[in-house]
Amino acid sequence: MNLLNIIKENHLIQPFLQGNFGLEKEGLRTTYPAELARTAHPEILGDREVNIHMKTDYGEAQPEIITPPLAPYTNAHNWLQTLSSLLITSLPADEYIWPFSVPCKLPDEGLIRISETTNPDLEKYRLYTAAKYGKKRQLVNGIHINYSFNQDFLAQLFAIQNEFDTLEALQDELYLKLASNFLRYQWFLVYLFGATPIAEADFFEGPFFVGKELPTAPMRSLRNSKYGFTNDPKVVVRYDTVEHYAGDLQKYVATGLLRKEREYYGAIRLRGIVKDTNSLLENGIQYLEVRSFDNNPFHVSGLSRDTLQFVHLFFLTMLALPEKVAATETQKGNHFTKEVANEHPFAQTKRYEEGLWLCEQMQDLVDALSLKDSYRMLIQEAFTQLKEPKKTIAGRIMQEIEAGSSLLELGEELGRDHKEAMLTATALPGFEHLDPAHQQQLISILQLGLDVPLEYIREVQLENEQLS
Repeated sequence: MNLLNIIKENHLIQPFLQGNFGLEKEGLRTTYPAELARTAHPEILGDREVNIHMKTDYGEAQPEIITPPLAPYTNAHNWLQTLSSLLITSLPADEYIWPFSVPCKLPDEGLIRISETTNPDLEKYRLYTAAKYGKKRQLVNGIHINYSFNQDFLAQLFAIQNEFDTLEALQDELYLKLASNFLRYQWFLVYLFGATPIAEADFFEGPFFVGKELPTAPMRSLRNSKYGFTNDPKVVVRYDTVEHYAGDLQKYVATGLLRKEREYYGAIRLRGIVKDTNSLLENGIQYLEVRSFDNNPFHVSGLSRDTLQFVHLFFLTMLALPEKVAATETQKGNHFTKEVANEHPFAQTKRYEEGLWLCEQMQDLVDALSLKDSYRMLIQEAFTQLKEPKKTIAGRIMQEIEAGSSLLELGEELGRDHKEAMLTATALPGFEHLDPAHQQQLISILQLGLDVPLEYIREVQLENEQLS
């Protein structure tokens, strides 16, 4: 199927562009100066097991922000900004959110509190990962981007094609193509947006690092390297069919390489109606969970709008490529990602020529769909960063470090600045169009963890449509 031609010939450009984005962002509550908070999850944020917007991840001091799935990407980013503001302004005076994906200064493992839960199965699983990987490694944070296709796009595409007998089969194939091609070329995003060049020495303590040769030089993304979230090399999962993906994960759980399917730390997870592979087999893929993004320490929410726009264009480009790569190519892509993650932030990447080719593919898509000029500017910026690695996020961090700032000093400075910006803001980010009374009402609703009235979401969408 020549997807791009079908989209153009049948006037499907707008629904093709209207994919849904749901964003998840993990962080660490930190005290001055740059030490892990040992306090309980803030009561003002309600019950983290009920609140659909604010939860805790592995650690008690590890809040997790979750936005609803929204289209276009600008709406999802507005919500990320809103929830980031809500979290930061709900913290005690002596706490802030650590801006890096690698942890701040950590106490001995025995003093790190695992997130409280009333779910005994989850508590048992967290104790298991603490013993296997160490608590410190579990406090690595990042951005997850959940992506799903516009349902009108899928329905219209199915109606005009003759390759797939069911809508579910078409939907699965599109998600598999995006996942497979993303894995093959994800190194490019790690190059541009990797933001964990170094970590504190105490991070490398714990069972996961026993017997491993530790890094001796900065790198682009420690989190995406062999020192970050990675499974046993024997865990190889295929993305060419839903059956292979589900069967591989079920096999590794059955043989004990993984305790649960959630222990699979691949850069992409295929998601069904519920989060297990049986749901995938019964109902097909409903969305993709993309997990390879470091927190951008220079941005208060860990993810800039420009980055999310570029990622969206990257997703569309992966779909527009002529073919879905083979399973062997996805494994090759995982290898390339680790290679690029391990490169020095100031070094030209070994994948330079392929990076130029990817920029060309993205530009071709922008031209074919007549997308707005802001996409062209993002591609030009990526091209510039390929030529000048110091302009990448990791490169900028290392320039600050080499200028005399330690990781802890830089993290505290940025975290303090982010908190000050949120405390002094005159309006709730993303909802500046609401009057103060409605903004305060929205804050109360979010703190309670309730669903937000749809009129707020509609207004945000209208606001963005006027600005685009």
